[in-house]
Amino acid sequence: MKRESGFTLIELLIVVVILGVLSLISTAILINALNKAKDSAVKANVSAASSTMLTAMSVDELTAQEAINNNLNTLNNPDGIDDNGDEIKSPYDNSIDAFVEGENADRGQVSLLALSNTELSIKGYGRSSDSPIAARTISPYSNDE
Repeated sequence: MKRESGFTLIELLIVVVILGVLSLISTAILINALNKAKDSAVKANVSAASSTMLTAMSVDELTAQEAINNNLNTLNNPDGIDDNGDEIKSPYDNSIDAFVEGENADRGQVSLLALSNTELSIKGYGRSSDSPIAARTISPYSNDE
């Protein structure tokens, strides 16, 4: 009896299972890398907000609340043109602004809160809005930035 060459059904199933396992592993690695990149974007936004607010409070001599009022829109929309695609949005949800005033921030957002006339709290939230992944308290009268 002549044997035909080719792969058996079992061999093909084993190859499909191995490819499935490899794709699951690579997908998990990719998702983890994307989340780390999004967290890095939030940390960069905290740094940008810190610089902007410290400049407003020290150079422009604004109170913490005035600095927030004058610069919140500029942080979210640096070029001043609405709806042209250049607005800065949360890396986790592209439908919400990256910077918000107050303590109620969603994942991927940076909250700005005036603690006093001369002190400002800046917190950035990652995958969860339960606790910040980056936080700074700034004041033009200290070196704690």
